[in-house]
Amino acid sequence: MSTVRVDLLLKELQIYGGNVVSIKELTGYSFEFVEEIVLNKNRDGTIQEQHPELSYGKKENTELHKYGKGPFCRFSIHPKWCVSGVYALYIDDELVYVGQALDLAKRWNTGYGNISARACFSNGNSGGQSTNCKINKIVLDSSKERKSIKLYFYKTADYHTVEKALIEHFRPIYNVSMNRYVIKDKFKRAHSSAIRSSKISGNKMGTEEIREYIRDIFKTYKQKGNTEVVLISGHIHRELNLISRMPPV
Repeated sequence: MSTVRVDLLLKELQIYGGNVVSIKELTGYSFEFVEEIVLNKNRDGTIQEQHPELSYGKKENTELHKYGKGPFCRFSIHPKWCVSGVYALYIDDELVYVGQALDLAKRWNTGYGNISARACFSNGNSGGQSTNCKINKIVLDSSKERKSIKLYFYKTADYHTVEKALIEHFRPIYNVSMNRYVIKDKFKRAHSSAIRSSKISGNKMGTEEIREYIRDIFKTYKQKGNTEVVLISGHIHRELNLISRMPPV
């Protein structure tokens, strides 16, 4: 049993009107069950698969991002979920992704559940669009493997704080970019005085401290079963406030 599952408490709550609602307690936050994600099907029961990238009119002048190649699927949740907060995606009862939304229904219905042709390509600012494609593929692949796909939600206006706290605690496998942020944030807190001194004085941070930062990144990716990770020296230089022109990275 995974660490994520051990940390979670699933309980049934009786609410007004006689309805029973499933609640997952995640580090003190009560996430309400939204629904099980069901993909659109053809008349013969097969999954409707699409290749929107093939219809993009400007595909000759731009490139597909890493998640942009189909097939993709279509799905939606009930439109009543037009609320702000944090959502948790479970595959076979394992927490695999945590995200925030200003409008949960819009995020899942017109974002993740309906991939546009433009969303498949790198257009200078494709971060959110590539995430749409990534989540859609996760849902499609899981459905083909006959796994359960369940969505939970915690209503809050402070969604950024809650999302960050949950990702830091559970390290869901598909929160790749946020896991990088968590590693960086933990390093900065642990070595805040050294980083501040480096920035103020213009001196280089110690080589061993930089190595420790990189080792933390390798450790996290290895624990998740990844066999490779791309590190860019300029990014590390900027994240650690190394302002000298010849950084030891």
